[in-house]
Amino acid sequence: MKIEVKDLATPLLKRIAAQVQRPRALMQACGTRVAKDLQRYFKARNSEPNNKGWFKSGWWLNEVARNTAFQRASDTEAVVSIASVQFAHRLLGGIIQGHPYLAIPLTEEAKRKGSPGAWTNKGDGKLEFIRSKLGACYLFPGKGQSHNASYLLVRSVNQKADPRALPPAGELEAGVDDEANMFLKRALA
Repeated sequence: MKIEVKDLATPLLKRIAAQVQRPRALMQACGTRVAKDLQRYFKARNSEPNNKGWFKSGWWLNEVARNTAFQRASDTEAVVSIASVQFAHRLLGGIIQGHPYLAIPLTEEAKRKGSPGAWTNKGDGKLEFIRSKLGACYLFPGKGQSHNASYLLVRSVNQKADPRALPPAGELEAGVDDEANMFLKRALA
């Protein structure tokens, strides 16, 4: 009786070793995957209704998802950037200062227009500055004829960090693991 044993492992190990000798390609694939997963997450956040049910400006899509990109890879790391100061503030929280005031929209119409300056730019009339007896400052549309303020003016706002600014823990890592496995399967095919 003769038993013949063939070495099938060595060629496979040599192909794996060749990929490990050039880890930049793996890091690039993983970095690209992280950027795509982040964009997908931000697009999903953009589809959520806002807390007042008003018009949505598309901030998560326009300001965050579109400014998220894979930047570069080395043999040891991949860099993905979210090029938005506004997002960094949302992620970390902190105080936003007005110069001299911040205008907080109080109506859906004000939210749609954005800045109080848009009222005069579009010919919709002027906003009148009114200070309440308690010292609060408001902007009312049309020379005080309206009973509903469009904006509350404040000197600063302390924005809390958004715990959902980034995907839940482990979600990005799972995508990286998946991408690394697919990369090795392609390399070994």
